[in-house]
Amino acid sequence: MPEITILMPVRNGEKYIKESIDSILKQTFTDFELLIMDDGSTDRTVERIERYTDERIRLIRRKHNFIRNLNEGLELALGAYIARMDADDISMPERFVKQIAFMNSHPDIDCLGTWAIEIDDDGKEYFRKKMPITHEE
Repeated sequence: MPEITILMPVRNGEKYIKESIDSILKQTFTDFELLIMDDGSTDRTVERIERYTDERIRLIRRKHNFIRNLNEGLELALGAYIARMDADDISMPERFVKQIAFMNSHPDIDCLGTWAIEIDDDGKEYFRKKMPITHEE
């Protein structure tokens, strides 16, 4: 059983899916499964995913029904932890090392968010977000 399941729903994500998957495969934490729930893609998303031979990647193809498919992904997840990632996201290399260390040292915490840096199509940063800003928010 992997320590963490990265649950990634995708629909017609061929433009960014390679960068997103590559950022997961470059993680310093390696005990994971990447569970990709294809939500009825009609472009070349599935073709791009199927090029990967890494055994930690599981692709499940379903007809378009986002919420049902995402919930099925939660049921299929094998990891002790579940991390959500969108198909147009890029994870920093130490994301899961840091998140798992935090969760393991704080058993009273059920959900963990992180900083986000939004970038444009050229990879240029245009917005930095810290979530949550305060406990009340």
